[in-house]
Amino acid sequence: MLDVSCYFWYIIVCMDDQGSILDRIISQQRTSELTSFRPFELKKQLFSRLKNREEEVLTKRFGLSGKPRMTLEEIGHEFHVTRERVRQVEIFAIKKLFQEFTSNAQFSSSVRVVQYLLEQSGGVREEQDLLSDVRILFTEEKGDNADAKEAMLAAENFFLFCLNHLWVGEVLKIDEDEDFHRSWRLPGVSLDALKLFLSEARTVIERANASIPENTFVSTLRESEFWKNFETKYPSQTPKNEEGVLQALRASKRIASNVYGEWGMADWPLIHPKRMTDKIFLVLKHHGKPLHFREITEKINETKFDFKKAYPPTIHNELILDKRYVLIGRGIYALTEWGYSPGTVSEVIKALLSKTAEPMKREDIVREVLKQRMVHEATVNLALTNRKFFSRAEGGYKLAEKEG
Repeated sequence: MLDVSCYFWYIIVCMDDQGSILDRIISQQRTSELTSFRPFELKKQLFSRLKNREEEVLTKRFGLSGKPRMTLEEIGHEFHVTRERVRQVEIFAIKKLFQEFTSNAQFSSSVRVVQYLLEQSGGVREEQDLLSDVRILFTEEKGDNADAKEAMLAAENFFLFCLNHLWVGEVLKIDEDEDFHRSWRLPGVSLDALKLFLSEARTVIERANASIPENTFVSTLRESEFWKNFETKYPSQTPKNEEGVLQALRASKRIASNVYGEWGMADWPLIHPKRMTDKIFLVLKHHGKPLHFREITEKINETKFDFKKAYPPTIHNELILDKRYVLIGRGIYALTEWGYSPGTVSEVIKALLSKTAEPMKREDIVREVLKQRMVHEATVNLALTNRKFFSRAEGGYKLAEKEG
């Protein structure tokens, strides 16, 4: 049987010629193996080698029926045995399955599924990211369970069971720490190279000193001198396409993307917003136009940054208190960074007139104020009648003498 690591290296080398016959054959082979992988059928055939009690213990212990996982103590109580006895049965059953798995090509070939998924991202994927692919792959397979959600959870748990107990050595776990989410990698993946790759990604973000749109972030990485050098030194660990880059990046705990696909440092408020005012800022910045505070509230709740519900009075209060926001109409707010200045319509007019030594025509004042405020023209005209602030002059309006 062809060594799997050699097999993948052969694929990487031969896929350089896009659109080649070999490329199409490989693509068809991958599609065939991915779509033909049936977790419930595999589990059924594999677990038929176990005794009933062994199968029950593993199914309950690892949630392989889609129901919540049970502790050793809970299973022992159900079977009227000690937790130590359950642990012994679990260890023995896993050992039996592993021996069957490694000695039977019918079962061992299933590892290619996860290897295919890993290879495109340079050989590493965050565990939850892998499970998102599992959900796609196994959508059509419901097994004997009528509950689709329960069936999907059973498929995910069996996939995790295979990762942790059957595909041992073929894929390796990266334990969660300050740098990584729990992830999985191919044996040939160098952790030092992975850290180097993610370090460069952090450098790009730090250099921008702001969140970066996803496509800009990926293109900046792929067009850099670093990428060329990395690709030369670590060809098998270089992600093969844009999605592969994102998959590799998602293994990092130090960088992350927000709900709008913008990348930054994971602890930045505009990447993982916790305060309501930061959620407001993200909503306004993403939509790129002024919004009524009730509309902002709706969009926060639609976006579901977290499980906290937003309420209009709370949002309105935050908008009033935070200098990043400017009231430009009745209940309508914009970002200060868009060039809007704070204050009433009269204060906006005063700011305009203070910048010119010559009187301004009424129509020019109206035009400039409407750039700053979402009000009716009549509101501007009414403000100009305030003789405390403004006076008529030849050619238009100027500041009243006591204001000049």
